Amino acid sequence: MTNLPLELTKDPMSVGCVAALRRLEFYDCDRINRMCREKYGWSGEEAKDNERITKKFLSLNILDPSVYHIPTQVADDYWHRMILDTKWYTRFCDDIFGSFLHHTPMEKTQQKDEFNRDRSLRAAKYWFGEGWGNLVRTCTQCKGPEPNQLSTILPRADMIMGY
Repeated sequence: MTNLPLELTKDPMSVGCVAALRRLEFYDCDRINRMCREKYGWSGEEAKDNERITKKFLSLNILDPSVYHIPTQVADDYWHRMILDTKWYTRFCDDIFGSFLHHTPMEKTQQKDEFNRDRSLRAAKYWFGEGWGNLVRTCTQCKGPEPNQLSTILPRADMIMGY
């Protein structure tokens, strides 16, 4: 496959996965971009760039659904704006993931944080060929999604990625 969604550098080798990633790539986030421009003072170009960064982060829930991935600060800020528009976010989650993608606090454990942090960095490098630099610390207290039905219909990322 030569034209992969979201600037992937590796083919997920699953038609269902690629279709979900394609839906995510082209999902209309103009409403959220406006909210981010107002809240953070981003230019239109910055909002679009940060939308792309956030979509890459969210794509890890499709590519590697059994792990809670840790976002960069930009992705976390953007994701929070998405979540605050609850009706929009519910539709978005249904359209992209088939269920609601929760952002739920949990008790922080150093071992789990480091595992999720390391897994997120390795997944970003594997799927996008790029490091993500600094991941947020505050959202390591979030539980995120439980493995959902995607994990039963898509190939396990750790098998594909070899980790």
